[in-house]
Amino acid sequence: MTKYIAAVLVSMSLFSCVTQKKAVETTKPNEVVVVTNPNDSDKVKTTNFLAKVPKKMDFSQLKIKGNAELEIETTVPKLGVTLYFEKNTKIWTNVTVLGITTARGLITKDSVKGFEKLQKTYIKSNFSALQDIIGLDFLDFQNTENLLLGKLFMPIDATNFTYTSTNTIHTLTSIKPIEIKSGKSKGTYKTTLSFDKNFELQTVFLSDEKTKNSWKIEYSNREIIAGKNFPKKVKIFINDTKNKVITLDYNTFDFEKMSTSFDIPNNYTKRKI
Repeated sequence: MTKYIAAVLVSMSLFSCVTQKKAVETTKPNEVVVVTNPNDSDKVKTTNFLAKVPKKMDFSQLKIKGNAELEIETTVPKLGVTLYFEKNTKIWTNVTVLGITTARGLITKDSVKGFEKLQKTYIKSNFSALQDIIGLDFLDFQNTENLLLGKLFMPIDATNFTYTSTNTIHTLTSIKPIEIKSGKSKGTYKTTLSFDKNFELQTVFLSDEKTKNSWKIEYSNREIIAGKNFPKKVKIFINDTKNKVITLDYNTFDFEKMSTSFDIPNNYTKRKI
């Protein structure tokens, strides 16, 4: 069950705030700033496209109820999941099996916490815990929101990408592997991002040139709710020494403030993830 908590926390935190090594000019994750390409034709296409990409989602608080399906070593039975966001402050999750709370998690800018009731264990760490699970050492809190809500969460230096399009799909492809720095190390990744006809994020793919590991996030079944464009399905593929798949199905959305109690019982035992 401890692995279940870890998996849910992973699904909430994968890929947040990828920080690219500083080049001539880069985007901030919530602010797409266009950088011109050397080729005039590429410059015009990339500039026009990035100007249309939605940069963020405005809300004060948001509750999403849905389900999580996890394939990590073995297939975990479908879990009920409630995600509650207080923008730029915290992400709280409650996990249920057959309607009964079995685990709870809390992510803030400083920490990751979770506990499960079956074996009475808990986890408490900074973001390094999630970094170790996923195999990526560049996680942060702020843009976890964008990741989970289907918005652009990576800084984009347009000089590093080519832009192509069809009638329904827009694609940014890295011209060469991009160096992405982290607190401990840095990887070099081939990167591809695709967007739908409304310029909403559809797929993100990263492939590590050194380790040959890869990560893919898919957003689908988009729907306009309260004037906001939400993906109702988020699917995360992690291909390293073992393949992992995390599927989040979002069913209902609520913008009302809610209570988010989180207290680790005194008799619980701390576990490593």
